Amino acid sequence: MAIKADNRNPKDLVAAIKQARAETGRLDGLLNNAGVTLTAPFLEADVAMWDQLWETNQRSVLVGCQAAARIMVEHKRVGVLVNVFSVHGSASGQSYEDYAGTQGAICAMGRAMAWS
Repeated sequence: MAIKADNRNPKDLVAAIKQARAETGRLDGLLNNAGVTLTAPFLEADVAMWDQLWETNQRSVLVGCQAAARIMVEHKRVGVLVNVFSVHGSASGQSYEDYAGTQGAICAMGRAMAWS
């Protein structure tokens, strides 16, 4: 089964996760693997690039995990949330400052979600 959604649009993403639950009768997990790599020299990076990175790489993970976890709790199911992130989250290089920030955030959010 494939469900088309724009992960940058929170309403689309939540609707897709709810649709998956409705069509299969259960939700056992969520794999966050969508991402975009945009780079620019540090002094040339702009807010538009950051917004695109943040919406795709970071915000979609938070929104998706929250939507999936709410369904799992509501239906009393134990499930798993898997967040894939790049090595740039912990060790990066020149011109990857913005991208690395989103990857580090995915890692940190996942660790913090584990406490919930």
